[in-house]
Amino acid sequence: MSVAVEAQSSFPPIPAVFLAERTSQIPRPKAVSLKEYIARTGSVPSIPLASVLHDEYAKQRDLEKEKGIYVPGELLPVDFDQPSLRQLFIDRGRKNIYHDRINTDGEIVMDTPIDWYNPTQPFNDQGDRVMAVRFEPRDSELSLVGFIKEDPRTGKYRFDHTRPIIDMAQDPSVTFDNKGNLILGVVKIHANENGRVTRFKTAQFRGPDVRNMRVFQTLRGKDNRPIQLDDRVRGYYRPQGEVGGSGKLALRDYSDWEEYRKDVRTLTAADLLRTNFQDTNHGGPNYPLSDGQVFGHIAEIGRDKNGDIAKLDYYDTWMLNDLATGQFVYKEDPKTGILAPVIKVIGDRLDYPAEIPDKDPANPQKRRNVSFTGGVIHLPDGKIMKINGACDTRIVTRISNDPMLDIDFSSLRVLV
Repeated sequence: MSVAVEAQSSFPPIPAVFLAERTSQIPRPKAVSLKEYIARTGSVPSIPLASVLHDEYAKQRDLEKEKGIYVPGELLPVDFDQPSLRQLFIDRGRKNIYHDRINTDGEIVMDTPIDWYNPTQPFNDQGDRVMAVRFEPRDSELSLVGFIKEDPRTGKYRFDHTRPIIDMAQDPSVTFDNKGNLILGVVKIHANENGRVTRFKTAQFRGPDVRNMRVFQTLRGKDNRPIQLDDRVRGYYRPQGEVGGSGKLALRDYSDWEEYRKDVRTLTAADLLRTNFQDTNHGGPNYPLSDGQVFGHIAEIGRDKNGDIAKLDYYDTWMLNDLATGQFVYKEDPKTGILAPVIKVIGDRLDYPAEIPDKDPANPQKRRNVSFTGGVIHLPDGKIMKINGACDTRIVTRISNDPMLDIDFSSLRVLV
């Protein structure tokens, strides 16, 4: 049985070339002495709490609704065959995944729903427009990464069985090197006998196209995102644990992709961005651009009385980093001289349709407020299209204003 198309796309065609290209010429901000700033204020700037940034976004959305200019997001139009998706997992030895069946009482037992979310941006591969996507059973996180392909006649996406499937993998990302080679990253997972994920790492593959990729790099952690700059390669990282806590922003610069590939050093506190997430929050650099813009996420965790995770709030962010150093660009208050990092929430779960299914049957509220940036496409007339995962079950898209349009370049500063 095929899944009905969830939404008719009304979006304009995606440009053929858009991946991580410089979208604007951002002038170098005026330099401010870090030493003098600390002496004057007693501290370096910090990223506001997720709740504060989100409140600002919610107010802006309410204002757009009052003016009648707010545009909600939509479900990605797909045509997936659920039995075929289930069979992908069954063929790979997954337990407790079933098609429709009749029990001993003659009753029809429901099948196992397979969800799709946390995609890459669409990209062109051997003449097809494709995305890498995380697929997984509704009651599990033992996922795989596969590719979906757009039907140019209908705009719907279908699973592409002719392209590779990466088992026990999550949250893919895509970029390109200076020779046009595709670099695909996934989070490779390991699980215990109870099906709980116990370890993970980033695996990266490189090749001229999806069908001809080879293993390129293995890194600790998740949400690692390299990007080709004009004169070097910048690796964005999200360390966790002793360095990074729940997840902070870090980066390293490399002369070329070979130096990046050979780097096996453990991330240290020296790699963290000077301005970073507060300890009660975490986040990641989901989709960096080569001009210093970084589309990502900020998140906070709500716990129950036993300390278990009860609720996850994930919001879409946009931030601006200094191209030369990778550090945050700041906006200076003209009256006080106080610097605030250029970062804002630009989307959340409430931007998308209400009928998106919940992930965890035992705790449906847990992931209901999750929105995770997959990619961004710059469109004409100062618009962007975001491609997101929502609720850890579906892919959504939304057109909104380019956040660069609100920037007053004369007030931007960089600490040196």
